[in-house]
Amino acid sequence: MRARSNVPFAVIGCWITNPFTTPAVLIAQFQLGEWMRETFPVPTPAFLDLKATSFIIGMITTGVVLALLAYPIVHLFSLLLPQHLPVRRPLLKKAGVPAVERDVP
Repeated sequence: MRARSNVPFAVIGCWITNPFTTPAVLIAQFQLGEWMRETFPVPTPAFLDLKATSFIIGMITTGVVLALLAYPIVHLFSLLLPQHLPVRRPLLKKAGVPAVERDVP
């Protein structure tokens, strides 16, 4: 973060890893949807086949679960490490917190 190169490295990392991780994520979502469709009585629309329904159920379930997990994690991060948030930097500077204590360049 000090060299301001974390975003380019993150983009490069996504381009390299996405072709390898995407199939595994899609298969896991489909299997989760299959399990949920077989376990719980989920009605299937007439215009969708069972495979598409399973994938959609798995995709929505995965998205909701990950969102519910990510929301408190992000707020915990902002609570524990406020000096890393760009919005708080001017507030900390205005409050007179030294740069060494804030650990920002």
